[in-house]
Amino acid sequence: MSNASISGFIPNWFWNISSRIQEIYLSFNNLEGHLPTQLNLYHRAFIDFSFNLFEGPIPLPNHGSNLLDLSNNNFSGPIPVQIGESMPDLWSLSLSGNKLTGIIQHSIGFMLSLQIIDLSRNSLVGSTPSSISNCSYLTFISLEENNLSGTIPKSFGQLPWLQSIHLRNNHLSGELPSSFQNLSNLKILDVSDNKFSGHIPAWIGAAFRNLRILSLRSNSFSGELPNKLSNLSSLHILDLAKNNLSGSIPTSFHAFKTMT
Repeated sequence: MSNASISGFIPNWFWNISSRIQEIYLSFNNLEGHLPTQLNLYHRAFIDFSFNLFEGPIPLPNHGSNLLDLSNNNFSGPIPVQIGESMPDLWSLSLSGNKLTGIIQHSIGFMLSLQIIDLSRNSLVGSTPSSISNCSYLTFISLEENNLSGTIPKSFGQLPWLQSIHLRNNHLSGELPSSFQNLSNLKILDVSDNKFSGHIPAWIGAAFRNLRILSLRSNSFSGELPNKLSNLSSLHILDLAKNNLSGSIPTSFHAFKTMT
């Protein structure tokens, strides 16, 4: 029932029969109101309420879930403390584009099957919990456009399947962790509009052979551009603008043939 021009509130009687429902897709409608704090759905249900007008606190399923997409609504308040314990088998979590506040809960690290985390475009604060590195199957993480601070956990380098890291527009600082050299499958690294500093690591050129997008824009990186960046033979976008870089552009950059 996605994109079906449905509007109004979900009737109370629906929740009396919802325990039989294993998949519920109501995205791209105009549904509104509060959802029950506990969603009484079938065990490990697939839940997609994205792109509606729902508000209130984040609801959690009674019997776990494999997919929970509540993105692009008006949910507010903190991410529930027990979110990880409530959905240990979850593989996709999207809460982006809401009005969430508070911290990213440590219990997210209890979701050992998690492949996708999207908490972008909220008002989350605090540091990025290192427990996320327990999600060893993670391929995509987006925390962009929040108010996060502190450094990137070094343990993120223990996520062997990670392909996309989106941390743009926060207040993150420090240097890029050297442990990132282990992320051989990485295709997108966007840490623009933060407070990162130090030299651009030369190991980026050797470690990220599959990298397609590298955005370090609007930080406080300094020093010269490393020649080894030209080893990024798959690179399509390189954005280093608005930093404190010095020196000349290495002649080896003519090797960026995928950007021509």
